[in-house]
Amino acid sequence: MASLLLGSNLPLVRRQNRSLVLRILLHHGPISRTEICQMTRLTPATISNVISELANSNLVVELGAERRAGGPYMGRRRLLVDLNARGWYAAGVYLGIRSIQVGLGDLRGRVLAKVSFPSPGRRSPEAVFSLVEEQLRRLLTEVQVPREQLCGLGVASVGLVDSALGEIVDLPQYGWRGVAAKANLEQLLGLPVAVDNSRRVMATAEAWLGANQDADSILFVHVATTVGGAAVYQREVLHGASYAAGQLGHIIVVEDGDPCVCGHRGCLDTVSSGAAMVAQAARAARAGRSPVLAALGKGKPEDLPFDALFSAAQQGDGVASELIARSADYLGIGVAHYVSLFDPQVVILTGGIALLGGENYRHRVEKVVNERAYRPSCATVSLLPSSFGREFEMVGPLSLALRQFVYSSESWPLASAGARSAPTVERLAATV
Repeated sequence: MASLLLGSNLPLVRRQNRSLVLRILLHHGPISRTEICQMTRLTPATISNVISELANSNLVVELGAERRAGGPYMGRRRLLVDLNARGWYAAGVYLGIRSIQVGLGDLRGRVLAKVSFPSPGRRSPEAVFSLVEEQLRRLLTEVQVPREQLCGLGVASVGLVDSALGEIVDLPQYGWRGVAAKANLEQLLGLPVAVDNSRRVMATAEAWLGANQDADSILFVHVATTVGGAAVYQREVLHGASYAAGQLGHIIVVEDGDPCVCGHRGCLDTVSSGAAMVAQAARAARAGRSPVLAALGKGKPEDLPFDALFSAAQQGDGVASELIARSADYLGIGVAHYVSLFDPQVVILTGGIALLGGENYRHRVEKVVNERAYRPSCATVSLLPSSFGREFEMVGPLSLALRQFVYSSESWPLASAGARSAPTVERLAATV
C-alpha cells in the first residue's frame, strides 16, 4: 500500500501529484501538510504548491490550526487541510432491470439526492436518456447545485457493457444492443460520461470507498432480479477480455435444470435469482400448494413482488421458506466456486434479495460457501453486507464519475468543464 503513495517532484507529473494528494485527503483527511509529505515523500514546497492549486480549483479547504478538547495544548498545533466535499459534485445513473435511478453526490461519494422510477420496458435509448436529463434537471434545482459544479456523470448499467468504448453491448431487458451510451449522453448533457456494468461499478465503490477499502481482494456478489458478481484485485475490478467477467449467474449448478436466457440449462440464475424465485412461487400458487402466495399474488402470482415471498415465509408458509432456503443453498454453491478460484480476503453479499433475506439468508449462504469452497488452513469465509446499506446502487455510479473525472491522474475536472458544449449547458442551466 505504501508504494502506491509515492509521488514525484518532477514538473511533468503534476497531475499525478494532484491525484495522489486528493486521494490522501479523501481517505485520511483532515490531515496536515507534514503528514502528506511523510506519506508521499514529496517535498514541503511541492505539497504547498499542490494544495494551493487544489484550493484554487475549489477541491481543498484549509481548516487552520487543529483544535483539541481539554486544557492548554502544549507544543505546535497541526495546520490541517481537508477535501472540500461540496466544492464539486457528481451525477449518477443506475439502469436496473426493475428501476432506474438518477442521483447527485458530493466528492466523498455521499448521496445527496436521488429519484427512482420503474424501468421503462423496451423504450428507445433516446427516450430513456431524455428522461434521465429531465430528472437530473429536477435534482439540480432541488439540491440547489450549480450545473457548472458537476464534474461528470457515471452510468451503471445491467447487461454487457464495454467500459472502454462506453457502449452498452447487450441489455436484453430493455431490448438494447450496441448503444453508444457515453457518446449519446455526453452530447445530450454536455458532461463527461463514464459507463460500466452495474455490478463492476458497485464492487469498485466497495473497494474504493467502503469499509473494506484496505482489503487486497474483494469478491462482490449481487442477488436481485438476476445474480451477478465482480472480483476486485488491488482496488481494480476485473473486466475480462470481452468485458464479461463476473457472470456468476451463469455458473451451472443444477444438472438438467430449467433453461436460462443464455441458452444453457441449470444456471445459478434459474434457481437463485429473484426472477427464478418468483416464477417458482407462481407455479406453487397456481398448483394450490401455497394459499398464502396465491392470496399475496391477488390472482397474478407471476407478478409477485420479491418482498411478498419473504412476507409469506415470515407468516409460516412452508413453500416460500423452502424456495428461499433452496435459493440460498445454490447461491452458496456458486459463490464457493468463485471463492476457490479467486481466494478473496472479503466477500460482500448484497442486492434486493440479500437485503430482504437479512442475516438469516446471508448466514445460510455463508454456511454453504464454507462447506464447499477450498480454503487453506481451514480458514473460514465471512459474507458481509454492503458498506452503503440501501444506497449501494447509487454510490456505484457516483464513485465511477468521481474516480474518472476527479481522482484519476488521467483527468482533471476543470479541463472537462471547459470542453462542455455551450448549447447544452445553457439548456440545463436555464432550469437551475
